Amino acid sequence: MEELNFHPNMFAKGMRTNRSFSIGILFPDLSNPFFAEWYQVVDRISGTKGYLNYICITDPFGKTEMKRIDDLLARSIDGIIYFSYQKLPEVLEKLRAISKHTPVVCCDGMMIGEDLSYECADGRKGTYEATRYLIENGRKRIAYIKGTDAYQVGYNRYEGYRQAIQETSLPYDESLVFSGNFQMADGFEAASYFMQQPNPPDAIMAATDNMAVGVLKYLNLQGISVPEQVAVVGF
Repeated sequence: MEELNFHPNMFAKGMRTNRSFSIGILFPDLSNPFFAEWYQVVDRISGTKGYLNYICITDPFGKTEMKRIDDLLARSIDGIIYFSYQKLPEVLEKLRAISKHTPVVCCDGMMIGEDLSYECADGRKGTYEATRYLIENGRKRIAYIKGTDAYQVGYNRYEGYRQAIQETSLPYDESLVFSGNFQMADGFEAASYFMQQPNPPDAIMAATDNMAVGVLKYLNLQGISVPEQVAVVGF
């Protein structure tokens, strides 16, 4: 095989084995650098096993997820890796049915407790622990940049922040909460809003690292030291 530079025909092999040697990956948004970094790891590992990956971009609201899943099944993929900003009952039901014959792995904390295989970070718990860490290290005014409530994944993280604040003697202050849309510019705008208040925060948390970078950009331009004057945490 080496002398003749022979390479197997995967299509022909698939007809014999009833496998396509391909994995379908659903991403809701490729503008988020997290997904690009994540895909590099998957591609490196699957490539060593002779698998090809199909990337399907759905949408942040999950409207096209059902169609994209059908598109992958029509290509006889051997497994599905599923990311979403939503938790739509009809999609979960479809994934459960598929998982009886095709492996499905969900990758988000929203799926914790569902009867599907998942590999994920718990957004609510992680944000809760990060908030507690700031409180235990003496921060008294902790601001939070949440994502739009249209995305359940962001709301879960915000709930972790609220829970940690409510369990302490610190008051919950609406003026310390800013609604963004997960973009770097939202973090910059939020930091400007927070730091121009009469009593600015001594810590700023963000629902995504992307928004946290925007916070750092603003603080750097204003000559505000991190973390001495303002601690910054991204998820």
